[in-house]
Amino acid sequence: MKTLLIYPFLDNPNVSPPMGILSLGTYLRKFGNDVKLLDLSFSKDFLELERALREYAPDIVGISLMTIFSKHLPVLSEMTKKICPNSLLVCGGPHVTAMPREVLDISGVDACCIGEGEKTMLDLVCCLGSDTKEWRAVKGLAFKGANGEIVQTERQEYIADLDELGSPDRSLLSTFPKYLEHPAPFPFFMPSTYILSARGCPYNCSFCQPMLSLQFGKKVRRRSVESVVDEMDHLVKNYHVKSIYFADETFLADRRWAADLCSMIKRRGLEKRIKWLMQTNVLTFDEESARMIKDAGCIMTIFGVESGSEKILREVYCKHQTREKISEVFRIAKRHGLLTEASLIVGAVEDSTQTLEETVSLVEEIGADFLDIHYLTPTPGSELFERYKRCGVLKYSNLAEPDRYTPGLLKYETLKPEEIISFRDKIQERHAVHHHFFSKTTLLRLAFCLNLWHNSAGHNPARLLKILMLNAFIPQSCILNKSWTKYCRFRESKKSCGVVGHFVNNTLDLFLKLFR
Repeated sequence: MKTLLIYPFLDNPNVSPPMGILSLGTYLRKFGNDVKLLDLSFSKDFLELERALREYAPDIVGISLMTIFSKHLPVLSEMTKKICPNSLLVCGGPHVTAMPREVLDISGVDACCIGEGEKTMLDLVCCLGSDTKEWRAVKGLAFKGANGEIVQTERQEYIADLDELGSPDRSLLSTFPKYLEHPAPFPFFMPSTYILSARGCPYNCSFCQPMLSLQFGKKVRRRSVESVVDEMDHLVKNYHVKSIYFADETFLADRRWAADLCSMIKRRGLEKRIKWLMQTNVLTFDEESARMIKDAGCIMTIFGVESGSEKILREVYCKHQTREKISEVFRIAKRHGLLTEASLIVGAVEDSTQTLEETVSLVEEIGADFLDIHYLTPTPGSELFERYKRCGVLKYSNLAEPDRYTPGLLKYETLKPEEIISFRDKIQERHAVHHHFFSKTTLLRLAFCLNLWHNSAGHNPARLLKILMLNAFIPQSCILNKSWTKYCRFRESKKSCGVVGHFVNNTLDLFLKLFR
């Protein structure tokens, strides 16, 4: 039984390889299954997929779907059924868990994996290899019945011991060396990569939940400390990785586990060979944890600040952190020499001039080294998406089109879309005042570029220029931020301007691709 797993995010290379589908492939291979993984992040079209379908001739085709690239599914489905008409097409991932009926409505899709996919896919492979082929016995599956009705089986139990999954087998991912070569943003030292050490989140943020719990549960499940540190050591020895990002939802959710991990990192001497970054909830961070992670080689913490308005935090985003607590954790991180990033959301329907001004003032107060500012974009399966959908304030029907950096996706009660954009610019400007060209953070960026040049650029002047722009100048520049906003508006105005508009769009897009 041959299984082809596909990650169809066309032409979107970044520092994050598809760890979810890699875990699935590793798990299937662990039980002796013939598995091939196709990552299209570095491809501009589906020609590579067409070749793989013809040459590999899979019995099962599994597609990983996030909402942002779900628009490709009809094309993928048609191509799969045309080349391998007898293959079983199965979809999984967060978009599928949130909207299984809509996915099954697409011609050619045979089944959907709901929630955590490893056990469900293994059971499905075993089922297809048996004489009975009774799909109803496979937990966590949705499919069309004989009369066209949607059948959804009993939910699959979450894997209690994540060590059962095994460390991700990166040899399955032929594109992995390309991720290591891709210029990484500061403060990653190259080569860099991601690690997932946990699943599940105990918090109730309205822009994530209940979708996140449906996928991985509310209880935080951890891999063993030994498994994680062994993976870190493997990455250092076999891929010469110099920095790692822990992509867990809340790294410090289990303090005892985090303490054991930090202790083992130091016992193995890894803190001298590798630097790492992590994100955690504001409520989990204190003096003790800052000291602990810093001693073990952590260089940066990312916090979900979201808003400076406690009303928006509490009533809209369902977060129970206060401005006082947010300011405190940033002060603690700075005292211990940790770089910080604040993740912010602007543009809730309930936002007002006052709430956004509160965010501006908080940004000035905390003095984060980096900001990641999103326009609120409710995603399927979240409580906020369902709430806004009921209220009729969503301005988009094609769920795959918007992303977190696209403005004007909601109907506002008191604000105009251009005011939301203006406040985002204002936040960036106030932040940049504290991080001018000769500030500590910018000088650190320039030093960091030497590492990137040594490990990635060689003596290629064009590549060195790209790295310098990407890491030293662009992230801190108000001028470039304003230019980007003006470009987006200009492009919008030229969409219907025939040949001239088409030429302008393509030229600008080509230029901007240089600095992705």
